[in-house]
Amino acid sequence: MPRKTKTGIVVSDKMTKTIVVEVTRTKQHPLYKKFIRIKKRYMAHDEAQSAQIGDMVRIEESRPLSRHKKWLMVEIVRQAPGHGPITKNAATMQAHLTQLSGEADVTVGADGAVPGDDKAGSGN
Repeated sequence: MPRKTKTGIVVSDKMTKTIVVEVTRTKQHPLYKKFIRIKKRYMAHDEAQSAQIGDMVRIEESRPLSRHKKWLMVEIVRQAPGHGPITKNAATMQAHLTQLSGEADVTVGADGAVPGDDKAGSGN
């Protein structure tokens, strides 16, 4: 008998080797015939700790791994935007800051903000 698989969005990755996946399905109301969305959360084992919040993942049923964890993450179907390699704008900003400061260890976040730069929001 094949194992059950589900696809959902990672809503939490704060635990070690565990992610919380929210699976949404649609169901028709028996009396009113309106389609409603039903959400359910599953705890899944992520051995490599590669999934991040917002990623779409495929999970597969397994033996019980803990009290609530009975699913394994099989693959990351789609990565969330802003995760993974440096975005194009952040890479451009990184190169520009390296030229200006002469330092190679200046880091830039995905939103283009420089950590420790308090001048941006002071207004003075």
